[in-house]
Amino acid sequence: MRIDELFDVSYGNKFDFNKMTVERDGICFVGRAGVRRGVSGRVAKVGTVTPYPAGLLTVALGGASRLATFVQSEQFYTAQNVAVLVPKTAMTLEAKLFWATCIQANRFRYEGFGREANRTLATLELPDQVPEGLNASTSVERLTTHLPSLSGITDGTGSPGGLVEDLFTIRYGQSLELNRLVQCLPPLGVNLVSRTDKHNGVSARVVPPHNVDLGKAGELTVALGGSPLATFLQAEPFVCGRDVAILSARQEMSDAEKIYWAMCIRANRYRFSYGRQANRTLAKLQLPPLPAYMASSDNVAAVINAIRDELGIAHGHFASS
Repeated sequence: MRIDELFDVSYGNKFDFNKMTVERDGICFVGRAGVRRGVSGRVAKVGTVTPYPAGLLTVALGGASRLATFVQSEQFYTAQNVAVLVPKTAMTLEAKLFWATCIQANRFRYEGFGREANRTLATLELPDQVPEGLNASTSVERLTTHLPSLSGITDGTGSPGGLVEDLFTIRYGQSLELNRLVQCLPPLGVNLVSRTDKHNGVSARVVPPHNVDLGKAGELTVALGGSPLATFLQAEPFVCGRDVAILSARQEMSDAEKIYWAMCIRANRYRFSYGRQANRTLAKLQLPPLPAYMASSDNVAAVINAIRDELGIAHGHFASS
């Protein structure tokens, strides 16, 4: 099935962003970027030109992000070389996202600043139909029932903040070396937390040495070098590589509070680099006050586990359809 059998294809407003009046709460301006739904900024309304309505698809016809395709959630104007796709029949959001993915999968046919899609977009071939069962609305509704409402939280009491050492006891990790450990797969072993900024700081799954005290679930880990101040809440027992600190709360904290403090610690990373590490100064970093709504009894781990279960159900449904 061709694109022009599913959508009416137009070639946008062809406006130039540098000639528009920027307005903070204005209309979205969609360019050829491959991020932020292609939105370059917000602009004031142009005379009597009516913006495109929300719910339409935009497609970058050229540039480095050629065929970047997005469903726009607000009204918008477009730059040059941006096509607008209007569904010929009623279409769910899930279907639009599916077609957007299919269109973008044709990117290999074009070259940035070379062969662009201006003339051939409408004739691109797409699958004959949306897969059966591709309707995430029910799953999304079920997922969101697990998310606590911040506006409804009233059982917390804020904290005045302070130094890291005022809120946590700090000890240095086990300084283990991966090349001297035996790696394994879950459920065996424990996580090895290193100085990486990815995967919650976990770089491997290892068999812990017998003479090592494990870090406890619910403690924070902080990279003191490498990716300095990469800070994570660990959900299960762990061991550490070199230059990783372990923070244990001095008083009872919810997971939400710990994640908030982890974010605040990480926000200080601009102070450090591969040269200046945080070994000596972590304890003295100043942290801001804790908002009252964060000091709640909501358990983030429980929320995440519930969402993971729902995603597993949804994945099984899609895989079998």
